[in-house]
Parts: sequence; structure tokens; C-alpha cells
Amino acid sequence: MMARALETVVLETIGPETLTECPHQTGTLRRSWTVDPPIVSGNSISITFGYGVYYAIYVHEILENYHAPPTMAKFLEDPVNRHRADIPNEVMARVQELLGGI
Repeated sequence: MMARALETVVLETIGPETLTECPHQTGTLRRSWTVDPPIVSGNSISITFGYGVYYAIYVHEILENYHAPPTMAKFLEDPVNRHRADIPNEVMARVQELLGGI
């Protein structure tokens, strides 16, 4: 249930922001957005998400390149950092929703 809640936070909170900020000259980079299923290992849950084209790292990391607003470099890192402190609370809220509002 926690894994499903984490996946929902990534898909519904972080995902829309990163897609809005992702440069999209041709649309290929934006279409390569992917979220892998969460992995549960003991008391740990991890999830991998990002962009799947070889040049994504260059678009993400080269700050000097111009991107028409609202797109920008750091289109993945910035949304994650904006939500970093809230992710545990957002996941717990999703768990409560899944449990029927308990």
C-alpha cells in the first residue's frame, strides 16, 4: 500500500511539474518520461523515474542552454527538490485515502 501511495505521489505530484518544465522542441524528450514500479525491500521502498532518451542528461544539466519558459534545465531535479520535504506526508495522505479516509 505504501508503494502504491509513493507511485501515486510521483505520478500525480512530481510528474506533472517535471513534464511542464521539460523542454519539448520535438516532443521526444517529454514522451520518454517513465516511472518504474516501486521496489519494496524489507522496510525500504524505492522508485525510479525519469527520461529515457540518451540526450536527457545534457538537456537537464547544461544550464547555459536557452529553454522557452516554463521549460528549463533541471526539469527533473527541481520538482523533486520542491517536494522533497513533503513526500513523506503526501505518501501518508495517499495511504489514508487508500484505506478509506481512516
